[in-house]
Amino acid sequence: MTFKKAFNIGYVIVLVCLAGLYFLVPDDYAWIAIVVLMIFFRVYQLIIGISLKQRSKRNNSNYDVQCIRNDLKPTIWIQFFFFRSSSGW
Repeated sequence: MTFKKAFNIGYVIVLVCLAGLYFLVPDDYAWIAIVVLMIFFRVYQLIIGISLKQRSKRNNSNYDVQCIRNDLKPTIWIQFFFFRSSSGW
């Protein structure tokens, strides 16, 4: 799941909760409930961002290990910078 998809799901949940707050919470406590809801939404965003960042790091490291295990040829750029002949172009 991408961050955008997870964010959109969380945003829909926040909007539904805001609609519920409007009808269920008395006016005196509504601002407290809205602030708490927004804090929960921000914590949700942080957790999603951290977990997706760790997942992408884990996937990138697995890709590097897989390339090394399969003995793949270096890319064009690596060949250009490291395996140039001494005679030049």
